[in-house]
Amino acid sequence: MPETTSFVPIAASTIGPTLPFVDAAREQIIRALQVIALDNARALHAFGSGTTDICTGLRLLAVSDAWSSPAQRCLAIEAELLADAIGLVATAAGLAEAEYRRAHGALGLELEALGAR
Repeated sequence: MPETTSFVPIAASTIGPTLPFVDAAREQIIRALQVIALDNARALHAFGSGTTDICTGLRLLAVSDAWSSPAQRCLAIEAELLADAIGLVATAAGLAEAEYRRAHGALGLELEALGAR
């Protein structure tokens, strides 16, 4: 059986006095979301920077002349594949970072609009 919620009509006079309180709460929530978005973007940026170093190291390892046996050559191929996989994850992290930065900007616009009321 689906749940239903009761409908309570709210008079216009009731909405008016509560707007400053609602706006203040909304502003707090938006600021908190902005902080979270920026923190996530920074963390993803740091992750991306770290993965660049890891991928470089793995690729150098993969092309090393020290690999002589077939087992070592297999490890070199695995290192290169791992570098490719980490590179893909880093690309996804970069895209997510850009999205978080866009969300941060959009929330800033929302705050400006809220302040203009």
